Amino acid sequence: MAPQLLATERTRGLWPSLDSAFGAGSFNADNAATRWGAFYAPGSRYALALQSEWGRLQRARNGAITAAGLATPPTNTVLDASASSFGHKVEKLHRTIFKEIRSYRRLEICARACELPRDDPRRRAFLGAAEDKVSLQLFTGTPTRHCFFTTREYHSSVQNALGLPQSRLKSILGRPITNNPNCPTARVDKYGHSLKTVTGVKHDGIRRLHDLLVNLLSKWLRRAQIKHMGGVGG
Repeated sequence: MAPQLLATERTRGLWPSLDSAFGAGSFNADNAATRWGAFYAPGSRYALALQSEWGRLQRARNGAITAAGLATPPTNTVLDASASSFGHKVEKLHRTIFKEIRSYRRLEICARACELPRDDPRRRAFLGAAEDKVSLQLFTGTPTRHCFFTTREYHSSVQNALGLPQSRLKSILGRPITNNPNCPTARVDKYGHSLKTVTGVKHDGIRRLHDLLVNLLSKWLRRAQIKHMGGVGG
């Protein structure tokens, strides 16, 4: 923020009186290596706090790299700069810093998820949705009347998205699921996986999801006046 307030060789600056605190011309290109030096020189508590915070961010980055198990850590990133020079020619500094740290933490979490058994719901939930922005809208999307959840339904959806046990199934755990005698016997598990994948039953989740998508596509095709077979508009 400070470089935007002070005058440089290219800009007039918004708050020239801050030159006394940061040093006139400190953020000019020629002073890139010592741009924060004048601010640190008096040793004020604000200067010490800034230096400490930059060190904390570098340690957080290094810790994330170690945890991710990277054999050859990346170099020449924004966090490789010293406390006296950081931020030179970096747009949206805050976002850039935490994007880098989060990228290493994501690698660590991904490695931990891959170590789980292949049928572990937590592994499936993370690897299936980690790179899918649509799947993550459950937590960040704005509520809409077109996608209504009761409180219990939302709890269940969140537990499913995170690969957690379904709290609503506690009272029926282990009970057999009635399906076609020719199909494998299934029982209710704590994650609800068997209820969602059981075969040989009427109105099962897989069939309902399939029909929902088919009908949605059919509506779009009908709206575009494209002839087709199947679905509500075929």
